Amino acid sequence: VFVVDRAASLLRFGDGLTGRIPVPDALNRIQFRLQYETGAGPAGNTGSGLNWQGADDPTLSAVNLVAAEGSAASESLEAAAARAAANLKEQTRAVIAPDYEEIARTTPGIGIARAHAAVGKHPALPCASVPGAVTVYIVPNAPGPAPQPDPGALSAVWQRLDARRVIGMEVFVAGPRYRAVSLTVSLTGTPADPVSLRQAISDRLQTFFDPLQGRDGSGWGFGEALSPSALLREAQAAAGDGVQVTSVSIGLDGAAPSQNCIDVPIGPNDLVTLTGVAIQLTAGPKWPAAR
Repeated sequence: VFVVDRAASLLRFGDGLTGRIPVPDALNRIQFRLQYETGAGPAGNTGSGLNWQGADDPTLSAVNLVAAEGSAASESLEAAAARAAANLKEQTRAVIAPDYEEIARTTPGIGIARAHAAVGKHPALPCASVPGAVTVYIVPNAPGPAPQPDPGALSAVWQRLDARRVIGMEVFVAGPRYRAVSLTVSLTGTPADPVSLRQAISDRLQTFFDPLQGRDGSGWGFGEALSPSALLREAQAAAGDGVQVTSVSIGLDGAAPSQNCIDVPIGPNDLVTLTGVAIQLTAGPKWPAAR
């Protein structure tokens, strides 16, 4: 367990109580070594999400969540003029909510996939709207159904926003709060492969709720209510012909799925994560294909 100190380019390990202290083995041999190369002009601009393996030990692997960028060939006068013009459009001051979101999302060296600014949100006063306060929730570009930013990312984004805020504004940066969602999907029909059907519906709904790629590909919206009718359409699309999805019941925060008629609200700054999908299949005649 370690913390990335991006400002100092260091990995800070534990103190023996919170995180272990790396020590040499019994023969005092080096346990690990980091080696990298820089430069190479535009060829060094690698994308994010690449899989890396150790040259000497293929069992060691890593994924870079942040793209390598900024390396370029010698700049021409025309390119310099174009770059200067583009810099005029760069967001350097946080005034309204979209400003905070854009500045947070573009923090250098950190893979921030999404940002949501809650104007008036103060962590010490969760039930009130506080003038002059804004909390920015950030979602890292990381795998998993409920990704959270690490302390280094939170600190880096806060420093960037604090330097660009309007005087008198209080800025806070936090990871998103995820509401646990469980579903019961009721179907009628006689599928050829019930096991594959269950898996297909579960996978489709898991993707639908994904905070990075759900819904229309941009991630589940902050504060977006859970709609039984929308979930039913997704489940039916996964089930295909021959089976009818009759209802989708929703449970929130550990409650048994029960609501299947009206939308289920979540907090205005919350996201959701799917924790379970139960399938109730009732045998019946093959449902006709849609015309």
